[in-house]
Amino acid sequence: MKARFPLLLTLPLLAGSLLSCGNENVTVQLDFGTLIGTAKTDPVDARSQLQWISYSRLAQLVNDGGSFVLLVHGSADTCTCYVGWHENLAKYVKAKKVLIYAIDLADFEKGSDYFGIQIAQSYDTLALFGDGKVKHQHTTANQSDTFVTDYAALAEWINRRIEAPKVFYVNEELLDGFYHGSEAFTIYFGRDTCPDCTYLTRTILRDYVRSHKTLEPNFFVIDFDVFRPTASRTEDPDTYAAQSEKYKEKKIKYGLDQAEDNPAGFSLDACFPTLRFIRPDGESFRGDVIEASGVFFNESVNRTSGEVGNFYFTKERYESAKNSYLSYLGPEYGNLPKPYMETFSIDPSKNKNEQLGTYEKPFVEALLDYAVKTK
Repeated sequence: MKARFPLLLTLPLLAGSLLSCGNENVTVQLDFGTLIGTAKTDPVDARSQLQWISYSRLAQLVNDGGSFVLLVHGSADTCTCYVGWHENLAKYVKAKKVLIYAIDLADFEKGSDYFGIQIAQSYDTLALFGDGKVKHQHTTANQSDTFVTDYAALAEWINRRIEAPKVFYVNEELLDGFYHGSEAFTIYFGRDTCPDCTYLTRTILRDYVRSHKTLEPNFFVIDFDVFRPTASRTEDPDTYAAQSEKYKEKKIKYGLDQAEDNPAGFSLDACFPTLRFIRPDGESFRGDVIEASGVFFNESVNRTSGEVGNFYFTKERYESAKNSYLSYLGPEYGNLPKPYMETFSIDPSKNKNEQLGTYEKPFVEALLDYAVKTK
């Protein structure tokens, strides 16, 4: 196989004894799976089903203590062994709904942190991360290894080292299908690049999912970053304005705005992360189909006094919605922490989300408990 990255001469070609490593007794509870590209009609090829990411996104996943599967692609795209190996990975994603992130080795610049990943020059590495650290990894340097050549062997290697995910990424088409269906589901509207979203994901939400081993697979997440403008506001203002309008339309479509026909919404400028339990009627995306709703970590904090405002969970909202989309909080304000009834302050010099997390946690857990028990 021809080397694809002739400049990476300092990277070690690993000896056979180092091709696979990790404590065999350690399993990784994956944070997310995916339904994108897993339908029977979705084609399988050497790059499909994998979610390709940048180095900065990988660094974020590691720094957030994520548990995930990563392919570091260092082989030549034209090599037949590469094609078959990647098709096996795509088949695995399609069959098991396991999200596999992928990154080209070329995206690691000189001096980059490899986060404990063993790199075999001109070959691929499959790494299983648990809580931000590599727990298992295997390279394709031995081209006769059944891990490389045989789908069943590859699947068995991964299956023995992971716990299947309980939360699944979806796209707009898939999500709309759930709204048009008849089965109740939980949906997490967020952005993978949003600090408030990533904080909720790696703390309260992750802890809840991991502690509920029997959580049913009706919990989905959609990354709204795919709808955000890609044009430059200054260099291409017309395209940016058009894309911004479409981004706004997507938020309104799913009821992330507050309106007379959609009281469970909050604000188009402060709508992520939103967590909801949906009881679909087969056609609506907003309004009465939202059986339970919560918007988290979007409070405003005065930079001088630390006074907190702009709550989603207020006494007024509770009084108007305690028999509808806030019924999961229970009677007499249920799990509402007292500070959300009155003015209070936090230390503006410290991390906002870490301080507010104490107050947010009961809301998140109450909503998820409701979703689990009432489906």
